Amino acid sequence: MMNLTDPLYPDSHFTWGEFTKNGTRLPQLTRFEGRIYTSAQITANGILIAQQLDKIRAQFGDRPIHITSWLRPPAINQAVGGVANSQHIIGWAADIQIEGYTPNQVAERLTNSWSGGLGDSTAFTHLDLRDRLGLASARWDYGFA
Repeated sequence: MMNLTDPLYPDSHFTWGEFTKNGTRLPQLTRFEGRIYTSAQITANGILIAQQLDKIRAQFGDRPIHITSWLRPPAINQAVGGVANSQHIIGWAADIQIEGYTPNQVAERLTNSWSGGLGDSTAFTHLDLRDRLGLASARWDYGFA
């Protein structure tokens, strides 16, 4: 059993509490894009993106990264207005804020190095690992800037 304050993997800056929104969004068996993901697979996805987020944190001078949204099981994703094919559903997307940077600055700085989905709004930068599913890289802004 994991404690919500435990890191997702050894020495990570990101915790189980951040991944699961303080234990309110637990990985669960999920059908996504015609495939079944077990809770263990979704947990592994969360660890993979945490590893990438730790690299991004280092890229930004070890500035803290605040998670605004990470894992969103299907019902929660729908309730918050997320798109049906949101990578958040399988734990492969995170909406973040980096202390001292606007979301647009974060997106601009990552645009050449991030191979998954990357988008920004006035409130957060969205990152996902869609490329790991064989999907093309995607770039967008939410039109709020």
